[in-house]
Order: sequence, then C-alpha cells, then structure tokens
Amino acid sequence: MGLFLRRHQRHKNGKDHTYWSLVENQRSPSGKVIQRQALYLGELDQAQQEAWAALATRLVPPAQPPATPLQLAPPTAPAPPIGRAHV
Repeated sequence: MGLFLRRHQRHKNGKDHTYWSLVENQRSPSGKVIQRQALYLGELDQAQQEAWAALATRLVPPAQPPATPLQLAPPTAPAPPIGRAHV
C-alpha cells in the first residue's frame, strides 16, 4: 500500500486552477493495482503541498533496498568440493 499526492489541473474562467487529492494504491485479490482517492484536499499552497507529501511519506515510507546486499552464502564459507562424492 502506498500513498501519494495527485494533482488535478483545470482551466476555468480564464485562470488555471490546481487541485490535490491523497491517493492510495491497493492490490486486488487478482493482483491488479487499484488506485483510490483517500482524501480530497482542494487547492493547496506550496507549504501545504510539502506538508501533505511529508505526511504521506511518514505514513507509508517508499520501498528502499536493504541496507546490506543479500548474499547466498557467508563470505567465509569454503567452496564445495568438485568431483564425485564417495558413498
């Protein structure tokens, strides 16, 4: 699940208007990603946009790679012997 701000733009009465909504990503049982409008915010100034974006990131932080690379075996593990095994 992820949250993000979506911008809606409209030209009305000779002026450009920008409206914002908080959108949530959800995965359906069939595996499709569905986006739903969680909250309509209306027109926001720059400080309000930054505050809502920060809140969305705190609620659901973006996926990050692991801090250390994943390894198949410890780096000090001996190499397996090559050849036939004696049974």
